[in-house]
Amino acid sequence: MCAVLNTEGIVALDRLSEFVSCISHGKITPSKSSIFNFLEELNNKSKKVIENIKEKILNTNLMYTDATTARCENKNICVRTHSTPKLTFLVPTYGKGKKYIEETNILTKYTGNLVHDHETVMYNYGNKHVECNVHISRYLKGCYENTKNKWALHMRSFLCSLNEYLKKL
Repeated sequence: MCAVLNTEGIVALDRLSEFVSCISHGKITPSKSSIFNFLEELNNKSKKVIENIKEKILNTNLMYTDATTARCENKNICVRTHSTPKLTFLVPTYGKGKKYIEETNILTKYTGNLVHDHETVMYNYGNKHVECNVHISRYLKGCYENTKNKWALHMRSFLCSLNEYLKKL
């Protein structure tokens, strides 16, 4: 529970200690170092699972990837997703560029087809490239808003209906 609340819920160690104490009516009050040890134990026990997920994603014909920037400890960071419809592997880095992508050594090993947001650095990796439908939809919406060309709305509507049709198959 402490590991999930800390990693997924982003709850600080001292607040976790207070929370556990509260829900146990003061019978258990783990120290911050104990909670840190829980996290370390989970990390060690999950290494094989994480490597298995990474290998499965690397061996698929189609991988989705995207990067999201965030702030952590007053620094800009980037979290890159590498996913399939069933698996997701997240990698934090200090940037989105080629240097950081290559440090993670995931996309450098990938030989399948990449779905991404037309980030030009992605064309250095994988075999073929597919642009994410969500991004295409945004571009078409923006095209209409900026130019009032109705074809952009028609194309967007067509792509959305095609997507709905394929979901029903």
